[in-house]
Amino acid sequence: MFQLYGRDPDFEALITVPPLAQSPRRTPPGNGIRWDFAYVETAGHDCIYCIHPYFLSASREPLEYGVPLEGEYHAFMYILFEEMMDFHRGFISVGTQFECREASKSCAFGQVTRLIGLAS
Repeated sequence: MFQLYGRDPDFEALITVPPLAQSPRRTPPGNGIRWDFAYVETAGHDCIYCIHPYFLSASREPLEYGVPLEGEYHAFMYILFEEMMDFHRGFISVGTQFECREASKSCAFGQVTRLIGLAS
């Protein structure tokens, strides 16, 4: 399995990256972007977390860094702060919806599709 930060991903998600015309961004995001993560239920409360995506191709291979993104992608997701794992285990399950944010702006939307490292 693809590893980042020296470990397997915590979960996998399907993320929709809108076209620039529907996005607050001026340029398309690229693979390797470090968005903040917000649960849909708390998105309006400035509760954001460092959970970063690494996007996959249609054949489920990791995309190269910087590949421009638009549309739907599966992504491996990594919770950056180990001390937050138990907290996120209480929220993340298959079907959990979230936003990818830059400051107060939602730039993409996702849904958890599979638990990996977070399941153990």
